[in-house]
Amino acid sequence: MAEIFRQSSIGAVAIIDDAFDSPEQSMTAAATQALFDELSQDQDLLAGFIAAGHDLQTIDHLTLEAIVAVKATAKHNAAAQAAWNHVKVFAEARRTALDEFAVDLSEDLKVSVEKISAASLSSADTATESKNPVDDAVDVVFLDYELQEGEEEGTLSSEIVDRIYRQFAGKEKAPLVILMSSKKLDDKALAAFQRRTKVLSGMFYFVPKDELFDKEKRHYRLAAFAKSLATGRTLQRFVTGVEAELKTIQAKVFADVRSLSIGDFAFLQKLRLHEDGQPLGEYLLWLMNAHLVKELLVSGGVRAVESKVNALSFEDLPPTQSKPSISLATLYSSAVLRPMGALPEHATDQAEYLQFGDLFRKKKGKQVWMCITAPCDLAFSPTRPIRSGRSILFLPGTLQPIDKAMKPFEQRQPRTELVRIDDKAFRIIWDPKEVARADWSDIHAWKTGLEVERIARLNTPFALEIQRSFASDLTRIGMPAPPPFYNPTRVRLVVLDEQGKEVELTASNRCDGYLSGDERGMRLVMGESFMDALPEMLGKAEQILEKRFKAVEAKRAGGKATPGNVANAEAARDKVAAARKDAETLSALKGPFQVPLANRVDAFLDELLAIAGEGDADSSDHIPLRLTILPVEDAPEAAQAA
Repeated sequence: MAEIFRQSSIGAVAIIDDAFDSPEQSMTAAATQALFDELSQDQDLLAGFIAAGHDLQTIDHLTLEAIVAVKATAKHNAAAQAAWNHVKVFAEARRTALDEFAVDLSEDLKVSVEKISAASLSSADTATESKNPVDDAVDVVFLDYELQEGEEEGTLSSEIVDRIYRQFAGKEKAPLVILMSSKKLDDKALAAFQRRTKVLSGMFYFVPKDELFDKEKRHYRLAAFAKSLATGRTLQRFVTGVEAELKTIQAKVFADVRSLSIGDFAFLQKLRLHEDGQPLGEYLLWLMNAHLVKELLVSGGVRAVESKVNALSFEDLPPTQSKPSISLATLYSSAVLRPMGALPEHATDQAEYLQFGDLFRKKKGKQVWMCITAPCDLAFSPTRPIRSGRSILFLPGTLQPIDKAMKPFEQRQPRTELVRIDDKAFRIIWDPKEVARADWSDIHAWKTGLEVERIARLNTPFALEIQRSFASDLTRIGMPAPPPFYNPTRVRLVVLDEQGKEVELTASNRCDGYLSGDERGMRLVMGESFMDALPEMLGKAEQILEKRFKAVEAKRAGGKATPGNVANAEAARDKVAAARKDAETLSALKGPFQVPLANRVDAFLDELLAIAGEGDADSSDHIPLRLTILPVEDAPEAAQAA
């Protein structure tokens, strides 16, 4: 683990926690309750506090000022001292855990560790605003989420991260921020925290404190974080660099737009767009978009950071994410489609009426239809109306949550991946064998009959790709590369016991993974639940393999086993024992792994793990861990039509 940190050039760590504050400044809800309960038992003591201006009738009155008064009184009052001792016990327990954590980091990772109190960085102290929160040499910051008990959760911690972000703006070595908490934070809370701070998600992770204090779990997480630090820094510089350039480029683009004369607009509308029926506003937005993108692409500042991103390879995956985030869905969905309102009652404005790629949805259900009629057949103008009997075609599809496993027949269907609808990430699985038809004059009757409403419009390249799957005579076009194919799955990890029977390590855990790849092959990546359960599974595996080794030794003594059997059993046990102590191996067990072909078993990680392809296959007993991908039941073709 220390070598991984050294290779990642991590030499300095900071821990920011209110456990390093004085006891009265680091009061938890439990400590406050214990102090109040103790004080409430002594009426004479309460009377003294009331006389001093501290009415402690309810726990809400136990403010920081009152707690400081209790501390001062404890110097000469035995009852106050007894109450204050409760506070000190809570504070010392919290600090002791953090002190031991700091020592472990220093000794195990060979890094310098700075302990910083939250009170010294509180925004209430105006003197600290101009002071940098951490040293410029710090590479990793462990930050407590729940600073300042009683304040809105994450307020002070997000302010500190924002100050760190400003401290390192424009510098080569921004630190990795690891948010920690005594409770599990959900994705919504973490997303809100990250957006408040402007820090790239790749430079910000969350780990519960109980996992940080567990050496095995800490090592496999920190190993992955450390190996991705250089990548995160490159991406952070890319985002901030583009953001800075965009402000200048945006001003230039709009200066060019403002320089257009009325004659320029008339030239576009009358001589180019009028006969085709394309709205001028839509055309101008397209021009501005193209001009803005071109200026970004030729910008020297953007090209410099772009070249750094182009060189990234992402060999090591962090252990905290397995499926595409809603943020990726939002960005990619913008390339795929744009939201549209309900279809107007009358065809007066072509931009707002029915167009190629329009997506209709049945209420909030999973069924959708896309208009696949060619754009030129939907163009109209006051002098060029559309014939009422013209056939308009719609292709049906199904919205499927991105984290739902696709069945085999669904994988063979044309798909539109990663679209954001109703703040959720979906894929659309299209059915090219079915099509709906309506006359131009009966569009509203068709819509009413199916109880559908328009919700979006697929952008032309993506709509054309689906149209091509229905009509093979249309020209195939090159598509913008979507995010990697993503298909959730479940995995089963087993080990052989002393009788040679499989013992499932994943039985008590719903262990997930996902398949990603293309026509050149599939790769398996373990999911978060698998990685969370990994230390426990390896511990159980080592116990089983130790029993197996002793049993084989006993058989050897009785002449029922060969020296090779003993060597294989010993090797299997030792590989698991070594893996439990090796943070890099623990991290590598996330994958990705090339999925073997049918009826084959391939070994990985120096024969620590064997992964079986579809069908029957066996592996040598010197490979301790065996993993299979659980199949997804295929559905009858009839179910697809339904």
